[in-house]
Amino acid sequence: MKKTVTLLTLLLCFGFSGNSQVNSHALGLRFGGDGSLNGVEVSYQHQVVSNVNRVEFDLGFASSSIHNRMFLCGIYHWVWHLTGGLRSFAGPGASFAFFSGKNSEDFVNMGLGGQLGFEYNFNRFDIPFIVSLDTRPMWTFLGDHADMGWETALGVRFTW
Repeated sequence: MKKTVTLLTLLLCFGFSGNSQVNSHALGLRFGGDGSLNGVEVSYQHQVVSNVNRVEFDLGFASSSIHNRMFLCGIYHWVWHLTGGLRSFAGPGASFAFFSGKNSEDFVNMGLGGQLGFEYNFNRFDIPFIVSLDTRPMWTFLGDHADMGWETALGVRFTW
């Protein structure tokens, strides 16, 4: 099911050729996780290269029954205008995470992956906010526990 959703989202993202202007700056929160490890991230987005690309940096905190996690994540986004204030985005990224075990040892992980999702830009109504729904597959390959993680999140960001 996840592969099907991912494929459909990628086709949708790349099927639209129109680009939209990206906000110069956006700061807010992402709420989400993978169901067993959930938390919140402080998220910052900054326009780069042109007015249709941006980078996103996230500092996150999450918890589960077996460990706590603090992580840094960086993602490069290509952004496409769909209709009105609705946009899609996708891009590659990397993460670095510290895990603190509740009944086990602490460990560190590094990973590669990406992010894809949809957002609505309320700036077209002179309201300086964007709301997004995205998914972030991340393969942790360097560290004590290598695996494939798949998180989804709801983001709310103030723009300027």
